Amino acid sequence: MSYEKVLTQRTCYEGLFDTHFSMVNLDLSVPVQMLKNGTAPFKKLTRCNMGNPCGVGQKEITVVRQLIAACLSPEIRESNLIPEDVKARANVILSGCPGGNSGSYCATEGIEPIRVGVAEYITKQDGYPCDHNSVVLTNGATEAILSILRPIIRSKYDAILIPRPGFPMYNAAISYYGGAEVSYDLDEESNWGFSLAALESALDECRTRGLVPRCIVLTNPSNPTGTVQTYQDIQNIIEFAYKNNMLVIADQVYQHNIYEPETYPFISCRQVMLDLNKQGKCQGLELISINSVSKSCYGECGRRGGYWQHENLDAKVVSQLLDIVSLGATNTDGMIAMDVYCNPPKPGDVSYALWKKEYDAIFNALQSKARMVAKEMNGWEGLSCCVPTGAMYVYPRIHASQKAVEAAKKLGKEADELYCKDLVEQTGIVVLPGAMFGQKAGTYHFRMTILLNQGDMEEALQTWKAFHHAWMTKYQ
Repeated sequence: MSYEKVLTQRTCYEGLFDTHFSMVNLDLSVPVQMLKNGTAPFKKLTRCNMGNPCGVGQKEITVVRQLIAACLSPEIRESNLIPEDVKARANVILSGCPGGNSGSYCATEGIEPIRVGVAEYITKQDGYPCDHNSVVLTNGATEAILSILRPIIRSKYDAILIPRPGFPMYNAAISYYGGAEVSYDLDEESNWGFSLAALESALDECRTRGLVPRCIVLTNPSNPTGTVQTYQDIQNIIEFAYKNNMLVIADQVYQHNIYEPETYPFISCRQVMLDLNKQGKCQGLELISINSVSKSCYGECGRRGGYWQHENLDAKVVSQLLDIVSLGATNTDGMIAMDVYCNPPKPGDVSYALWKKEYDAIFNALQSKARMVAKEMNGWEGLSCCVPTGAMYVYPRIHASQKAVEAAKKLGKEADELYCKDLVEQTGIVVLPGAMFGQKAGTYHFRMTILLNQGDMEEALQTWKAFHHAWMTKYQ
């Protein structure tokens, strides 16, 4: 008698092999091997592929680490290493931990003083009171999204409407849970704005495929395009969702990355919905807003701190979701980092001057690079790029020739995939093809982060410019 494996491609849950998310585990085996054997025409890999600020050298914001250290260590909390205002905040946070110890299991929805701080932040941002009991702290935005999508998707007929281009984690999660992904196209000609025609087209696709549209995802600012959506765009989404009985997930993790605030300010989905409610419109619409400390100027991806805040959800559903969340536990470090995000030092606090200096330096650099990279790339023949007004990416379009398209097709690739492959193998610069994010047929893009420091960015662009000219010439 032989043992028959339980986990095989044939016997596993089929959603496992329908799921593809290669952003983190990108196959870089060829350029890495070239570096190892000394045949690479470059000295190092320049990683412009992941929104991982600290991973490419961004300096941490000191007060985040100080508050975490103060909460974790009584010795540090009582020492002269930590400013008094940080010590005081640490004591407030610890008052919400069982036994006053940050190493304890905390309430499933998160440490209460931190949730109160998040609710106050949302209240100030939106101009409408937020109850801290509507806030749930999570292990980053991803866990929040996964927790919410799971009960929405009941069968293969349940559709989630997502933007295209958009963050591929949604595609992967929908596939894994066995639901149906239906994309609505953002309009590149209008700086990647929303289009009512695209929303209606997505709805028509649902009808044609026999799907039930259950939820629509709004990403603002957008990943990968860097677009900050207008008030009217957001209103259109809300009214469309209400009219068609869809819950709204507002993914707003880049809400602090706003580079043209006078022209394109961040406006939350919650604010617009509550404005409409005051007019007697869209009453009772279910809205879930998501945020994270992994982006903004904090870039604390490794802390895994985030929250979701809900409006108009059934109380029994929330209770059951929290019961399922309690199967695990939200990490304390991430909750503390999220506290700084929503409750940073204030003028007059000892830690304010350093926080302000560090935060502004990072923000100003991101703002400058967003403008500089787009301007530079718009000067290259065969490339066009909308100037990002938010987030931390540029998403240029490659105007690939038919010769390039055919060369890529012979390799089983799209033209943007060939471009990105050649780029990394010839220069060591790593970016992600637009095919990974979704794009209209016949168009080709790539996503590049703007996280490298200014000097490294300028050096990379000069190398890249030479590559781009040669690549375009090769496929004329």
